[in-house]
Amino acid sequence: MKLRNLTLLSAVILAGGAFALNLAARSAAQRISAVVAPLAKLDFDGAGISLNGSIRLDSPQLTIGNEPDQTRLRADTAYLKGSGLGWLVGYLMDDAGTLPESLSITMRGFKLADDSSRTSLSRWMGLSSRALFENAGCGSDALGAKDYVKMGLSPEPSRDRISYRYDLAGNRLEIAFDLDSPDMARWQGATELKGFDPSRWSDERARQAVRIVRANLSYNDPGFLSRRNRFCVTQHVDAVKSILASHGIKPSNDLVALYHRIVSRGGTLNVSSLPKSDWIPAEWTAYPRQDLLRQLNVTARLEDAPPIMLDLTFSQPEVPLYRVTPDPEVLPTAEATTETVAQDATVESGIATPSPPVVTTVDTPIA
Repeated sequence: MKLRNLTLLSAVILAGGAFALNLAARSAAQRISAVVAPLAKLDFDGAGISLNGSIRLDSPQLTIGNEPDQTRLRADTAYLKGSGLGWLVGYLMDDAGTLPESLSITMRGFKLADDSSRTSLSRWMGLSSRALFENAGCGSDALGAKDYVKMGLSPEPSRDRISYRYDLAGNRLEIAFDLDSPDMARWQGATELKGFDPSRWSDERARQAVRIVRANLSYNDPGFLSRRNRFCVTQHVDAVKSILASHGIKPSNDLVALYHRIVSRGGTLNVSSLPKSDWIPAEWTAYPRQDLLRQLNVTARLEDAPPIMLDLTFSQPEVPLYRVTPDPEVLPTAEATTETVAQDATVESGIATPSPPVVTTVDTPIA
């Protein structure tokens, strides 16, 4: 009898503890949603606690921006975890009304949404594979699961992680991400900001003080693009140049050659930026693209090859990147853009060529 009562009491205590932990997880998720509300809207169907102490969000969706230019990021499940075993209790006891100083977000079924008629993300990359210019030259229909099977691939669920770490004393924020679509594409990146004060983000002067110390981005092609080219049997590089021309962008011959190499051989493309110290990220939309590229000081390299400047020429007037089809009454056609860019290419760009920065592929995002 005593054993039975003890068992029942233990079950009640465990059930009560599990209920309390799930309640804490939901409270923390609602608090995080409220904190990010000025910048984005976070929705989810439910929240709970995982065995490792992370918050589990069911069917989360993050909406950034306003109609009609909203960006929606979705996932089947997301797991949010801070640093240390007691991070959740410490976060709930802190009444500062901010995000945790560090957070790692692991996602299952993460989707790069493209459900707005004014966005053209699918022109730049595959929404499922995340392969660069996946559909260029393959027709109007996006590649799907049946096409991947014909290419000899068995797509696996993506493995994705985003993390950040904030140094309160130094007002520095480090952000990293790792988006891995096995056998198709892998994107990794990291950036460091200084002068970042989240408690004063609504203050225009505080946003003006933020600077980007560095930014790195890598794209790994494990051979998917060459498979894609054999499947489509098309002039993929020419199709990519046409897409860029429709947006008023003309890459240098060196960049075209670099892209041709990764398409034919695969490998890792590294892009690095060491922005000028007086460049103000909060005003990036005010910079003409040519000047913005100069301010960002971007280099690119494939594997261990010497880096080259990211040399692009832009047409005038500039063509919005989100346009799927340029308006012929307002925007130049692809042919006209190509001619204009070719003429402008003779003008000295004025981009200084500093000593090449060290570019590293991010193997493990910041915890």
